Amino acid sequence: MKGFHARAYRAGDAAAVADLINLVAEAGGGRGGLVAAEIDDVVNNEVKDLESDTLVITDAEGRLVAAALVPLPPEGGHRVELIGGVHPDRRGAGIGREVLAWQLDRAAVRHAEVAPDAEWLAQVVAGVADTSAIRLYERFGFTVGRYFLAMTAPTTPPPVVTPAEGVRITPYDPDLEREVHAVHSAAFRDLWGIDTD
Repeated sequence: MKGFHARAYRAGDAAAVADLINLVAEAGGGRGGLVAAEIDDVVNNEVKDLESDTLVITDAEGRLVAAALVPLPPEGGHRVELIGGVHPDRRGAGIGREVLAWQLDRAAVRHAEVAPDAEWLAQVVAGVADTSAIRLYERFGFTVGRYFLAMTAPTTPPPVVTPAEGVRITPYDPDLEREVHAVHSAAFRDLWGIDTD
């Protein structure tokens, strides 16, 4: 990566890294919303070693071009979420390919140290409109695992809706707690990281 400087994440990078990840999300048709405190939380609580498991790439003027974090899965977990991205204006120069290869190498090292007998899966996130990121991930063998949908609505009063035939809408009744819990559990049974028992 000629003309760029690579180093480990350090204190003070959180806001710039959050802004970069938000830009990547927005370029892919999603919404940003990540704040510096969330990056700090991952770095301070999920990354084993900042010097080995984080990467920040800047250009000659010191502007952030790419960032990558390799947090450990939670204890007993098997999904490694590779966090980061390349600034949308800096794509096409091979930076993403090198950064992702680095992340996968670091994840493999941590896997061998932490849980060599367990299967780990690497996970990345991309907006459906982020075709360049999707192509890169596919080249590395990633396949779509699931889609997430963000929905918004105005805060004005909702329209009056007539329930479908055979459906009755009532206020919550504590006597139905077990039934409500069972329906909730069934609805979210396949959501990653949710314990519905």
